[in-house]
Amino acid sequence: MKKTITRISSYAVLGLALLTTSVFTSCSSDDNSSDSYNELSLDLSKVPLEIPTEGGKIWSETLKENTPLVTAPYTFSHKVTTSEYGSFWNGFTVSNSTDKKDHKGDFYLKMYGTMAETANNMPFLVANTEEVSEKYVKGTSIDIDKALTVVTLENNYTPVAVELALSPYTYHSTQRGDQFAKKFEKGDFFKVVVFGLDENKVIINLPVEYYLIDYRNGVVKVDTNWKKVNLKALGKVKYLVFYIDSSDKGEWGVNTPAYFTVKNLVVSK
Repeated sequence: MKKTITRISSYAVLGLALLTTSVFTSCSSDDNSSDSYNELSLDLSKVPLEIPTEGGKIWSETLKENTPLVTAPYTFSHKVTTSEYGSFWNGFTVSNSTDKKDHKGDFYLKMYGTMAETANNMPFLVANTEEVSEKYVKGTSIDIDKALTVVTLENNYTPVAVELALSPYTYHSTQRGDQFAKKFEKGDFFKVVVFGLDENKVIINLPVEYYLIDYRNGVVKVDTNWKKVNLKALGKVKYLVFYIDSSDKGEWGVNTPAYFTVKNLVVSK
């Protein structure tokens, strides 16, 4: 079991009321040019946010089993595990929480904010994922049924860009350390890694990587704003698979919380 899941299951959320599954639509981007006319941009405005959390609300289906998050042309993986300790999730959910605080031992409150500014309570995705495996190289396949954070596209599209930001959970853990992970120092890093797969789940090109925290080679970078990442190098794909990687690893893998936040995912027809 991954370290991230251990964190959550020890502090599971009990007894939340769960509502019905919803299917959402997306809007296209500005049509003033031929390029933008063919682009489809993620629209989370129709996602029902009904479960209260610190600083806002989260998707009503966050703790409901077998409920993917669908907002055409995207389907975001969302998995819930129920045990004697309660229910916990991984994959993607939606939040509009403005919370940026360090809640220390209260893991439920740590999950749903973003360090970036969100105007007018605009919703964003929260990703709870896993570390990247070194075996994933161009030409090999990824079992998307086992991967935690997968975006399935209705058709094969070319990803254009996405905006990424740090989760407060990850930010405070790396800046202060906690019972699972160390405080980051010289040489440490935390990055998001994105693979593009064809309809056979085969990796088409090299992954796109973005360092949200980078203390390597004399650099001191901690991104606390939304950062636009170009995804065009992934090529025409059917699936996007997101992972994280961190310099803080132990016996069970990455110790750093495997959370980040996402908005404005754009693909081109």
